[in-house]
Amino acid sequence: MEYPIGIPGEIRAKLESPPRCYKVDIANPAARQAIEVDGNSHHSTLGRLRDRRKEAVLTALGWCVCRVSNRDAMRLARCLTLGSDPMLYGL
Repeated sequence: MEYPIGIPGEIRAKLESPPRCYKVDIANPAARQAIEVDGNSHHSTLGRLRDRRKEAVLTALGWCVCRVSNRDAMRLARCLTLGSDPMLYGL
């Protein structure tokens, strides 16, 4: 489930074509922690630029952003479902 994080006007005023909010894949709003699960679209040049901009804005808003690959997220989910130790898979 995605979680929207609003971008205040003073930050948006400094950006070219700013969004009103960024959506993160998983969030703990109370701690301002976000997890982004990156699939293949994040490996393109444009995808990397968008990710860097998004992360810079969220960091400026006091959020800590952690990125994981889709592959690692699926491995972790499998480990949690099966009760395996994620360390066995290098996670």
